[in-house]
Amino acid sequence: IQQTSVVSKSLANGSNDGEQSGSIQQTSVVSKSLANGSNDGEQSGSSTLCQQMKNQTTNVRSHPIQQQQQKKKKSGGLQPKQTLQLRRSPRIHHLLEAQSTIVMMESPRIMKEVCTFLETLFLNPFRSPSRGDLGLVVTVDSSYGNTPQFNIERLTYLKQSYSVSCLHSSDGDKTSRMAYVYGAGTGSSSFGVQKSQQCCREMPPSLLSIRDAVQKQMVESFQNDQSVNHSVTLNTCEVICYYGDKGIPWHRDITRSRDGKYIHASNSQVESTVVCVLVIGDSRQLMMALHNFAGKKVGHIQKIELNHGSIFFLHPNDEMDVMRVISGRNVRSHYRHRSMGVSGTSGEFSIGFVFRACKTLHRVNRNSGMFIYDDLKMSETALKCNKILDTFITEKDGTQTRIVSGFTREEVQNFMKEMFCQIRDKYLS
Repeated sequence: IQQTSVVSKSLANGSNDGEQSGSIQQTSVVSKSLANGSNDGEQSGSSTLCQQMKNQTTNVRSHPIQQQQQKKKKSGGLQPKQTLQLRRSPRIHHLLEAQSTIVMMESPRIMKEVCTFLETLFLNPFRSPSRGDLGLVVTVDSSYGNTPQFNIERLTYLKQSYSVSCLHSSDGDKTSRMAYVYGAGTGSSSFGVQKSQQCCREMPPSLLSIRDAVQKQMVESFQNDQSVNHSVTLNTCEVICYYGDKGIPWHRDITRSRDGKYIHASNSQVESTVVCVLVIGDSRQLMMALHNFAGKKVGHIQKIELNHGSIFFLHPNDEMDVMRVISGRNVRSHYRHRSMGVSGTSGEFSIGFVFRACKTLHRVNRNSGMFIYDDLKMSETALKCNKILDTFITEKDGTQTRIVSGFTREEVQNFMKEMFCQIRDKYLS
């Protein structure tokens, strides 16, 4: 496998994104306690706070993501903005020997829809999973028994889930809907979100427009590929946000048996379908490398810079365990990917719209998107997390209750708004 720069070449601001979110089947990533990451909390939502939050993501050095973040990190600034039109026959850039590809898509109409959607997400107050308001959904979880953490401060990326409803599953219940979901109902819920706080909102019109444009590109790119099922509809979207030290470790999105077969009971994504990711904002790195079935890396790491306005297509064949020639010998292997987060150290912010075709249905509240379980039993830890979240969200002025790293709700909201406004002014204006 050759180490090439062909991906970033001629993409000029349009690499990709391959951080596939959802039910991550990677080796365990233990979210360590952030209890030592304190702050006086007196800073407003200014650039000073932005820098402080970035620096105080965690004080734990044993976390695998944090260990990698301490290595040399390129401090590339914002990439120059370009005006590119949606092309009917886009040039496809292949990654190494993998079949995953990158194409460019940046039309004024779609970027306007992106801006409209993101404004509803970042310019409205935080909300809990049980409320039907606009804005970022905040959750609290205690992964592996550690100190409860908010999703806005964990080392894994911040994720917001959306989907379309199943039109043929209505039973007359006007308070709920059957939604297609990724990473739920397959025995492996999304990492870092307890069942009592799982939430999947319905795609608003702006997000549906983005989905339609991405789907069109996907069909055009793979219409002659017999190994890809491109007749499906992309029915789920996870909006993932990278800032500070947030990242995701090595993983693959599809669970397979030792002989490489798709396991229906362990997957919510439809077999032989492409994961499509639209990248918005500052650049970040995607890494791809061959691994054996046990998860050991057996190939060189390919580093790809992910820039604004590109779509990354993760080909289903890349995650299959097949014989590949590595260093002159045949090795049964598959590609895994990871992201070490944003490039640079000056408050960069990167967003990915991750679209999939999923087969798993789950009943959710029609208004809020909160998952409905018939026999959900709450542990003491879950009850504690819910209480922490309720206090944080319902506090009247948002200046008293603090997250683990020491910031108040008002400060964190201002921080998120500031980061979004920065990429909006530079990329979406």
